[in-house]
Amino acid sequence: MGYLSVELASQTRAHLNASVAVTDAELYRCLSRAQSDLLWRLPDDALRPLQAIVNGTLSSARADLPADFAREQYVWYGADQIDAHRVRAADMPLLTTPLYLASETNPFYRIFYNTVETEPCLELLTGDDDDDAAYRFYYIKEPPAITEDEDPLLGQELWPPLIYFACSRVLEANGRYAESAKAQSLYMRLCTMFMARYSRTLEPYDERPGDPRWPTAT
Repeated sequence: MGYLSVELASQTRAHLNASVAVTDAELYRCLSRAQSDLLWRLPDDALRPLQAIVNGTLSSARADLPADFAREQYVWYGADQIDAHRVRAADMPLLTTPLYLASETNPFYRIFYNTVETEPCLELLTGDDDDDAAYRFYYIKEPPAITEDEDPLLGQELWPPLIYFACSRVLEANGRYAESAKAQSLYMRLCTMFMARYSRTLEPYDERPGDPRWPTAT
């Protein structure tokens, strides 16, 4: 482990002027921040190395989230693996209406902050507060920090935006603001390119967390 991270750091240094002072530790921190930033900018299809699955059993219709959870993709409920509908906070009052009535054949899910255990929690709404059925949780995980010994999880296709993001932060820290702004602009341009490449533009907006389109896009 670490061969790819060393190569990534080397390529990042090659994009910086030799007069730019930066330690290896700071360079890896900037690359790690770049990896996390991409997680929130790109659609799920561009982040396949960060996709994960957890199988579990509910306890009183709830379950703890994985330690590396970043955002959900979707939830399957029960032995028949029924696709649960995501509930936004604004839609909670609708669950009292017949059209949105939650049941074991029409489950809903939400993720909220559990004030009792002071941690985010997954809750399945099926009309049974004591539900202990099985579930399958698909999610995007937070990538571990890139270090000399820890390779990036994202493939080399996404190295260019990682490099430009890191260069922007290093240049900014060195007071080279014009160069930093240029590197940031190149980073954003690459993000736009990857969003266009991986967005399913012919499909309707589904309000899933990993769908980067606005609700008006249909």
